[in-house]
Amino acid sequence: MRKLIVTATVIAAMTGVVYGADGFAEKTLGGQGGKTVSIAADAAAFKRAVEAAETSIVQVSGTVDLSGVGGTVDIASNKTIQGTGDKPTIIGELGFARGASNIIIEGLNITNPNGLGEGDGLNVKEQVTNLFVGKCSIYDCSDGCFDITRASDNITVSWCKFYFSQAKPQNNRVSLIGGSDDATADEGEFHVTMHHNWFGPNCWQRIPSVRFGRVHLYNNLWDCAGNSYCIWSRIKAECLVENNVFKGVKAPYRVQADTAAPKGKLCLRGNVFDNCTGNTVETQDEVFKPAYEYKLDDAAGVAAAVQAQAGAK
Repeated sequence: MRKLIVTATVIAAMTGVVYGADGFAEKTLGGQGGKTVSIAADAAAFKRAVEAAETSIVQVSGTVDLSGVGGTVDIASNKTIQGTGDKPTIIGELGFARGASNIIIEGLNITNPNGLGEGDGLNVKEQVTNLFVGKCSIYDCSDGCFDITRASDNITVSWCKFYFSQAKPQNNRVSLIGGSDDATADEGEFHVTMHHNWFGPNCWQRIPSVRFGRVHLYNNLWDCAGNSYCIWSRIKAECLVENNVFKGVKAPYRVQADTAAPKGKLCLRGNVFDNCTGNTVETQDEVFKPAYEYKLDDAAGVAAAVQAQAGAK
């Protein structure tokens, strides 16, 4: 196993963010070595570019509204999709081709308020692997902001901001990892890293909800007062939760309630619980150990750094 680097990083150092593929998606190269395609507010051109079989870097500027091309796209393997310019935005669902791999998505605003496709912002399913998503703002999605199901694996989400413009209990869901207790074929999949993300206003639940997966959450900020719960470790899941900040939220974590199903596991250490209700005692279940190198920042500086740097600009 690689060495774990633990630092008490000051905010000034943390704000010089350089994002790239790391965590469980560390082998992801995206469209490196391919041609660059520039798309400006053209949904049809965007769809052609991201679904093409060739390796490429797709640079997006302006607003791309997918409603005119079926509401969703199926991103193919070996792609980097980058936002450029002022507020590059995708309206609709970013989906993926079955078995797609080696994809980087960065610097985009992604929203799906009208339920295009299946209503997600990113709909990661059907054995999608090696996906890195960084510095995106994912908001106002009618189903999940970022759902990962059907044996997808090796995924990292970093320095992203999740939020909803309005409080809509029963609806504002963030991330479902594992779609069903009955999907036993998913066992052994769903290796997901989430770090330096901001789960912000009006996020209500599934932040994330995990079945079967091995999910590493570190240096994130939950700042979503009025929520239902944050992390839910469900059937056969293992969640490693390190040096995060939970600010004014309900139920920072919960575990599988159905005693007939194997309970999830949680290992929490070094977290800050600021004015929270519900579970705030750090449990120490035996869980997986990440086989990658990562820098664990002191939780004291996480809130300020994440609020300053997470999300697309």
